[in-house]
Amino acid sequence: MMTVKELANLTETSVRTLQYYDKIGLLPPAAYTDAGYRLYNERSLEHLHQILLYRELEFPLSKIKAIMASEDFDRYQVEVNTLCQSGIQAKYTPRIDLHDPVELKEAIPLRTPYVIYIDPCDTCNFRCKFCPSGNLDLMKKTPGRGHGPMDMTLYKEIIDSLSEFEDPIRVIRLYKEGEPLLNPHFAEMVRYAKASPKVLRVDTTTNGALLTPERSLEIINAGLDRINISVEGMNAQQYKEFSGINLDYEKYVENISFFYAHRNQCEVNIKICGDNLTQEQEEQFYNTFGNIADGISVEHTIEYWPKYQEMGVDVDESVTLLGGKSREVMVCPYVFYEMCINSNGTYSLCRFDWNHAMIMGKEFAGKVTPRRVWDSITLWTFQSEFLNKERKLMTMLSCPKCGILKQGVPEDIDKYVDEILDKM
Repeated sequence: MMTVKELANLTETSVRTLQYYDKIGLLPPAAYTDAGYRLYNERSLEHLHQILLYRELEFPLSKIKAIMASEDFDRYQVEVNTLCQSGIQAKYTPRIDLHDPVELKEAIPLRTPYVIYIDPCDTCNFRCKFCPSGNLDLMKKTPGRGHGPMDMTLYKEIIDSLSEFEDPIRVIRLYKEGEPLLNPHFAEMVRYAKASPKVLRVDTTTNGALLTPERSLEIINAGLDRINISVEGMNAQQYKEFSGINLDYEKYVENISFFYAHRNQCEVNIKICGDNLTQEQEEQFYNTFGNIADGISVEHTIEYWPKYQEMGVDVDESVTLLGGKSREVMVCPYVFYEMCINSNGTYSLCRFDWNHAMIMGKEFAGKVTPRRVWDSITLWTFQSEFLNKERKLMTMLSCPKCGILKQGVPEDIDKYVDEILDKM
């Protein structure tokens, strides 16, 4: 065991910093003396070294805390160390946002959602094996799907109605089911949201195939804060086999490089599914994109789309999205801080509601707005079912067998259900 001063001297860190890390729950002591002084062990030293590495890579403390609390912490350590040793400038940064479960527990119930997903377009230019949106025959048979781009007048009404919330939305996420850039007004959508005093950030997820230099400059100049680019292969042949399209791969990489070089305020994150990559191809991925991205990561295939029976890829249910060991949670955290609006203007209870089986808002008389949906008895009842541990009984919904709550690295708030119920 070592004292706080000894640990500080060993790592060239101040005592005040270590005291603060303890206060925010980032690095609690391993034990205390009878007099109440902090004591640390070798495990504490390992954790502090990892914290200092993340700080050197300019990770905020809130994100470091969420990472270290994650089931995938060991995976982060391996990947971060690999990138540091290879000289690649991108950070190992998953595209998903991680929230600290304790902070989430304290914040719930939220009077304003943290994130609102707005789908610019529910159709896609790819035919990926794992995604229902690429299955055209299925989409034709699915009510509410195949709508196409969101109408710009409808979109502006949604953004304007955010004034009903007391607090600003942390993130407007222009993405849900399709390829956002298929909406010809995408840059205008970004610009309009950024002009709203009720929106702090705007981001999106795209396959990147439509990122021409001209389109990239439009989007960047509109003020997009983050773009997540999903790479589906390391050559044209892999794209043809997995996504069913003919892609000029060299031009694709060149266009992403152009976006990165002109990105200004926009953070660029690039990810790939590593399940079908050889070790050599994974290294090629890092070498190809590691210096034209701010964040980079390798993911694993999970059951993103509940009740989608036609996935053309195998899923290892023992592995999480980020490569750690899967562990199911009973309470879905997303329903407490997210809202989802489809391209046709309907509202879904879940962002993974690909077949629109979880549409809400039909019970409202008059105009439906995000605030009315967020404050609705329908959403409150849905949230309460999770807190009462009734998820497995939701036979009409996709929730009982949701792969996201097992493999998607959700925040684990199961142990806080009684406290949250009391507040709600």
